[in-house]
Formats: sequence, C-alpha cells, structure tokens
Amino acid sequence: MPTAEDAVGTQAHAHLEGVRKFTVSSLQGPAPRLYDRLKDEVPLKDAVCLVAYTGHFTSSDVSKGFGRASGSLAVVAVKTPGNRLLGTLVLAHLPVSFDHTHPF
Repeated sequence: MPTAEDAVGTQAHAHLEGVRKFTVSSLQGPAPRLYDRLKDEVPLKDAVCLVAYTGHFTSSDVSKGFGRASGSLAVVAVKTPGNRLLGTLVLAHLPVSFDHTHPF
C-alpha cells in the first residue's frame, strides 16, 4: 500500500476505493488499457496488485501516469511480490469492481 499511496501523492486528496489482485493475463478483458501497458513488462502469469483511489488526478501529477490527462479515479498497478510500481492509470470510471480494501 505505501507504494500505491506514494504514486498518487497527497495533493489529490486521494480516497482509497479498494484493492484487487490479478494476474496480468486476467486483465485483458476487464481492463484492456492496463493489460496493454503491462503485458510486455510483466510475465502474463505474474500477479499485480491494483489499488484504486478517487480524488482529482492528472497523469502528470501521479507517478508513471498514463490514460486520461485528468480524471476522478486513479488505479495504481504494483508488482507483487516486490512492490514495484508499474504505472498509474488515470480514469473517468473504474474498469473492475473494487469491493475490498485488502487484496485477497
């Protein structure tokens, strides 16, 4: 979680929406932008932790930002294990459900 919190920063008054754990290959249908971004960087069977935040975000204000130039949602992708930041996707709506505040 600290890696994800650092990625969105405090200037956006980010509010945690939830955390989900996926394999990269399982993102292809529900989150194609994330899949396209990660498929060449992380093996498809490897796990990534997605941490969703609401607030006001711009792709230039978050770490490794991509997607929309600005939006009310940010999804931070973190390699697990290892806690390596893979990118922060700025969106208008969430690509997957984030019902949990923990990854499992």
